[in-house]
Formats: sequence, structure tokens, C-alpha cells
Amino acid sequence: MTGFAPYAGYVGLLLIVISWQFAARSRILTANAVAFVFFAIELSWKEAHVGALLMMCASLNSLLGASARFRGIPVQYQIALTAVQLMPAVLLYSSAADIFPMVAHVTGTIAFFSRTTAGLRAWAPVGTVLWAVHNFIFGAWGQLIADFLILASMATGAWRARGSGGM
Repeated sequence: MTGFAPYAGYVGLLLIVISWQFAARSRILTANAVAFVFFAIELSWKEAHVGALLMMCASLNSLLGASARFRGIPVQYQIALTAVQLMPAVLLYSSAADIFPMVAHVTGTIAFFSRTTAGLRAWAPVGTVLWAVHNFIFGAWGQLIADFLILASMATGAWRARGSGGM
């Protein structure tokens, strides 16, 4: 199935690039959650199991972060959630490349649960760069292309939001 892997990444790419153009935090994060599922599928087919697992966790965190109820949850809850999600990733750890999605997952959790859209827009690119390194190592080309386009989309969305007072 690895021949089909990039196509799942391309669907995720389309969804996530569009998502960062939304002004509303809930729309950004909901579209991200769906895109992350497609990225998890691609990583699973590439046998990047830690990355696939953490993409599914990121999808959950993104959906939770989209809800006003979970926005700005206390740091101790973020730490507990992240620790629980990282435990299976540590068990699946197979190479140094698995460190990148683990650290990216921590930054993503901070971004998704930040109190403000500005916090989301500040922390998310850090995780994206770490995912780009991981995706390059595993040859997840759809996601690597997505990472670069996501960074451009994040910058464009932040610039647009700044101009409209949305940050």
C-alpha cells in the first residue's frame, strides 16, 4: 500500500493549507484534525508508526482545542494529556527520527490549547518544522510538501489576521 501513501498525504495537504486561511480558531483546528487523520494514514503506510500514532493524537488534541471549553486548559492537564499520549510512542520508538514527532507533539499541544489564536499561530510553526524533518527522513513526500506549504499558509494567514485585527 505504500504506493498509495502519498495520496493520503496530498488530501491532508489540501485540507491543512486551506485551514490556515480561516480567521476562526475553531475552523482552523477542526480542518487540521481531519487533515491529521490523512497524514496518519500516510505515515502508517510508510511504517512510521510513532508519527502515525502522534498524528492521531494531534487530531484529537486539535478537536479538543477547537472547543472553547478546552481552550486555555491548565498546564498540568496539558502535561498529563501529553504524557499519556507520548507513552505508547515511547514504546514504539525505533530510531532517532522518532524524537522529532515527539517534540512536535508537545509544541502542538501547547499551540492547540493556547488561550489565543495568536498563541496558536506562534507555536504551530515550531511543530511543523519538526514534522518536516521527520517526514523527510521517512520519505513522506506528501507531508513534506504539506509542511512547506503549511508554513507559507500559516504566514499568510497570520499576516491576513494581523491586518484585520484577528490576532
